[in-house]
Amino acid sequence: MPHVIVLGGLFAGCHATKILRKEGVDVTLVLSLSHAYYNCAAPRLLVQPDLIDKTLFSLKEYADKHGAKFVQAAAVAARLDQNEVDVRGETEQTLSYDYLVVATGTRSGDLGFKVNGLAQEAVGAIREWSDKIKKAETVGILGAGPTGVECAGEIAHDLGKKVVLYSALAPLDRFNLPGAQAKLANLGVEVVQVRYERIVPGPGGSTVEFEDGLLRTFDVVLNTTHYTPSLEFLPDEVKDEKGFVVTDERLVVKGFENVLALGDIVAGAAQLVVDLKFGQLPVFAATAKSDIAGLATKSKAYAPVTSTILVPISRTGGEGRLFGWWVPNIVVRFLKSRDFMISQAPGDFT
Repeated sequence: MPHVIVLGGLFAGCHATKILRKEGVDVTLVLSLSHAYYNCAAPRLLVQPDLIDKTLFSLKEYADKHGAKFVQAAAVAARLDQNEVDVRGETEQTLSYDYLVVATGTRSGDLGFKVNGLAQEAVGAIREWSDKIKKAETVGILGAGPTGVECAGEIAHDLGKKVVLYSALAPLDRFNLPGAQAKLANLGVEVVQVRYERIVPGPGGSTVEFEDGLLRTFDVVLNTTHYTPSLEFLPDEVKDEKGFVVTDERLVVKGFENVLALGDIVAGAAQLVVDLKFGQLPVFAATAKSDIAGLATKSKAYAPVTSTILVPISRTGGEGRLFGWWVPNIVVRFLKSRDFMISQAPGDFT
């Protein structure tokens, strides 16, 4: 069997490793982290940080369980035309591969919502945010996508803080969920449709400057708008103008038949866990089975999944769609709002 290096060990990297090992493929999982972090639960952790330990999972144990080799190191340079990756951990080394899977994810503007460095740094940041928010009187949140809406709902419901949510678009507008604004209003969250220009930290909080010239100062400001792909080690020729990896419909990287990409880093991806699980992973499994394992199988084409999404707006429920159909509040509560699916997290990382 060929040797595959999987770069990245969070949702995408762990699932890729599991899929490849089921086909008997020799896999080396490479990541600078010692633990995976279930960052989807970050909004709930802000108000209930005692749950953090339930969102951390040993990557070495994961690799051992699935029969893969684990190298704790960061990719620093990939020579795709030579099938080599330079990595840096306790020492620097060059790893060779037959196939490469790039699943290194994205970084968030504010620590805690993604793993920008170490998982321990991310959860440490969540604890710091939680402490600051509990002491705050006013909280400003930038961005009304799923993360921003979830954070606003959690903080307003559980902590009773004055929350103002800013976005150029209406809450969850991208997913055609207009009911989000009313649910936020019922919790006392003020929604302002305006784009922010910059954030200026100060001794008494942070001041946000908006495109209309307005200045607002808050005790705490959370920025959920800024995510960048962790792909500095890849050559520019395989990236688009925003720095994401360009692939074909089978998730094969442009110009390199033995390189696959998976997760948020794929250009045009919906950047949702549901998109990874139901949009990308079936395609990746089919491509890996035919191209890497050499087994006969029908290929599949990737199309971003945006028709299924559940967005908690506090513990009482939220807004969502399943396969394009709007679902009532009670369904969102039952499927996700109760515990942000923390109880199901081991299924992704063990």
